Amino acid sequence: MNNSLVNNKCPNFLLNSIHNAILYITISLIALIIVLFSTKSFISYSLADPIVFKKNFSHWSVYYELKSNGKKLYYAVSTPIQTKVYNGIRDEAYMAITYVNPTEYTISVYFGFIVDSKKPLSLNTANSTYTLPVIQDEFAYTYNSSDDINILNDLVTSSNTLIEIRSYDISAGLAVDYYAPTGLKEALLYIQKSKYSSI
Repeated sequence: MNNSLVNNKCPNFLLNSIHNAILYITISLIALIIVLFSTKSFISYSLADPIVFKKNFSHWSVYYELKSNGKKLYYAVSTPIQTKVYNGIRDEAYMAITYVNPTEYTISVYFGFIVDSKKPLSLNTANSTYTLPVIQDEFAYTYNSSDDINILNDLVTSSNTLIEIRSYDISAGLAVDYYAPTGLKEALLYIQKSKYSSI
C-alpha cells in the first residue's frame, strides 16, 4: 500500500469543494480589483490620509482630510445635477474647492474620464467664462489663485445660475455638466469657521 500523500487521490467531493473555493476567491479578487479601479469617488482618492464627512449644505458637502501632521485640509465638494450630450461610460464627476486660507482656494474638477487636453475646457458662470488649463488625466485645475477667487465670487453672488463645465474625452466625446452653486457660500463660511474652532 502506498501511503504517500502525493499519490493518494483526493475524494471527488473534496476536489469539487476546493475548485469551488478557488473559483470563488478568484472571482472575488477580480471583482475587488474592478471596484477599486473603476469607482473613483472623491473619498477614494485619498487612501493615505482619511477623509471625513462633516456637513451638507444643499448641493455642497464639506469634508476634511486629516493629514499625517495632524492638520485638517478642508474641501467643499459637489456633483453635477445634470449632464447633457455625453453618452460614454464614466465615473461620477465632481467639483472640489480646497480651502488654503481666507484669501486662497484651489478649484479642481474630476470628470470621470480621461480628458482630451488638446480640446478647450471651460467653466461658465453667470458672469464669465473661465478655462481650466491644468489638465492631468481625469482632473483639471485653475492656473492661479486670482482665477479661483474670481470664480468663487461669481458663484456665491449668482446662486440662482447653474455652473456649466464643458469637456471632451479622448474619443472626442463632449460632456456638459451642470453644478448648482446653492449652498456653496454656506459651505465656505462653515469651513472658515471650522479652521478657527473645534468644529
